[in-house]
Amino acid sequence: LCIIFNGMLLRMIFMRRHKDLGTYRYMLLFFVLGDILNGTAHVLIMPIPEIYKNAFVMGGHGWWTSRNGICFYPIAFSLAFPALSFNFLYRLVAV
Repeated sequence: LCIIFNGMLLRMIFMRRHKDLGTYRYMLLFFVLGDILNGTAHVLIMPIPEIYKNAFVMGGHGWWTSRNGICFYPIAFSLAFPALSFNFLYRLVAV
C-alpha cells in the first residue's frame, strides 16, 4: 500500500507543473521517497519490539536483520523528522 499510494503521489508531483507548487515540490518529493524507504525497510527487516523491565529493545529474525538491519531501520524511520522541521520553517518564511 505504501508504494502504491506514494507512487500515485509521486506521479502527481511530476505530472503537474503548477507554479504554485514551486520549490515545495522538492520537499514533497523528499517526504514521498522517505516514506517509501521506511515502508520498504519495515517489510524487509520486520522489527520486533521487546520490553524488558524498564528497557525497550528492537530485534529482528535472522543474522542480517538482527545485526545490520536493526541499525538501518531507525535511520529510515527518523528520516522524516528533519524534513518535517524544514517544512515548518519553509511555511514560516513563505507565508
